[in-house]
Amino acid sequence: MGSFGQAHLKATEPRKHDDPKAVVTILRHRKLNVCADDFLLDLVTADIGAMKNLAPISPRLRHAILHRFKKIKPSKSTALRWTVVLIVAMSATVLLWWVKGLLYQASGWDLKPMQRGVQSMSQPPMAPYTMPPTAAGGIARLAVARAVADGVDLEPVLRKVGISHGQMEDGKARLAAESQINLLNLVAEAIQDDLLGFHLAETFELREIGLLYFVLASSATLGEALARAERYSTIANEGILWQSLESRDFAVRYNYVGVPRHTDRHQMEFWVTALVRTCQKLTNTSLRPVRVSLAHPRCAESGLLDNYFGCEVAFAAVQDEVAFARGAAQLPIAGADPYLNELLVQYCDDALSRRGSLASPIRASVENAIAPLLPHGKARVGEIAQALGMSRRTLARRLAAENLTFAKITDEMRTDLARHYLRDASLSISRIAWLLGYQEVSAFTHAFRRWTGRTPTQVRSLARSDLEGTHS
Repeated sequence: MGSFGQAHLKATEPRKHDDPKAVVTILRHRKLNVCADDFLLDLVTADIGAMKNLAPISPRLRHAILHRFKKIKPSKSTALRWTVVLIVAMSATVLLWWVKGLLYQASGWDLKPMQRGVQSMSQPPMAPYTMPPTAAGGIARLAVARAVADGVDLEPVLRKVGISHGQMEDGKARLAAESQINLLNLVAEAIQDDLLGFHLAETFELREIGLLYFVLASSATLGEALARAERYSTIANEGILWQSLESRDFAVRYNYVGVPRHTDRHQMEFWVTALVRTCQKLTNTSLRPVRVSLAHPRCAESGLLDNYFGCEVAFAAVQDEVAFARGAAQLPIAGADPYLNELLVQYCDDALSRRGSLASPIRASVENAIAPLLPHGKARVGEIAQALGMSRRTLARRLAAENLTFAKITDEMRTDLARHYLRDASLSISRIAWLLGYQEVSAFTHAFRRWTGRTPTQVRSLARSDLEGTHS
């Protein structure tokens, strides 16, 4: 075959080989005119050589046939048939995507990454958007027991935080980590205890921590025990990640995941107090930290924490951290049991494997990045984006996906913090303004009036009147 291939005709029609019109008529009769361009392409690629019982066309007619094919149009019936096929195919494709969309939506999958090509349709969903952090709920149940003892009506409190009586009564039921924080705040306000978390941690039975405590208690040294805590702390509370650090001292750092840090005081004070008690119990010593720092501000009663820890606690700090002398990591655990520890570690690994990845909403991540920078006036969008490892444009796009802006988050966070700080009579208005990142009290007053319709002094006076009315 030549470069264009050799077209073929029936051997019984050799006399018509020299007539281009006859060639076209025969080809039409043999239904080879579905599309002139397609047939022309077949000639170019020598694809029609598979036709059998056809004699070769004389070279003289090759160009005449090609020229004639350029003028051939598909028949009306053929064009209609292909139009119907195209419409049916497009309709089927749209229907298929619609059905898949329903299936993905029902299963909680995120379609947007797949539409952008980030995640293929055969891959499992991105788990970080499906599971908010939970907690074992031990602290919440201690707080509820304290509230009941003080005669507090729990019905409105539980309703407000979205926790049922059944969940509180079932010791194995996990609670949303953020709901536990909100519950502690409401109970503390109801019983007028600014150090609720600290007071609960002072006296509770350490073994109520559960599996995590026994893993620590069977470890060989305190350093090994706290390394185990770093790995398995999410069994007790998925909203707080422990980080065991050894440099110039031996420290435990707490990082919040999926929940806003600025709303919490009592849970963190519970954890740092429980940590010190646990270390003393496990080593059978009076071990005390050399340094304690907490991200929330000091309150009027915070001096009790200074006395308990034996050092001045640094409030409004960048990190939540408890540090011991470096040599403390080598202290032996009094009840060390390597065989039991190995068994319990297996249980912990199994428990972790059954848990999905945690959600970390962009709002909580932004709020937790803002909190330590706010008092220093450095909570700007560029710094926050850099702290989160993304560009300003990416941060703005992710916030927009949740109908948020950086300015809106900052204002709402400042409003919540301002209301909380104003309830603490030990904090002056100028101190509150600094904590919220304002260099001038007048700027804070103007912003607060815009948020609430009142001045900070008016809100503080109303809160004081409400408190006096409650006590009377």
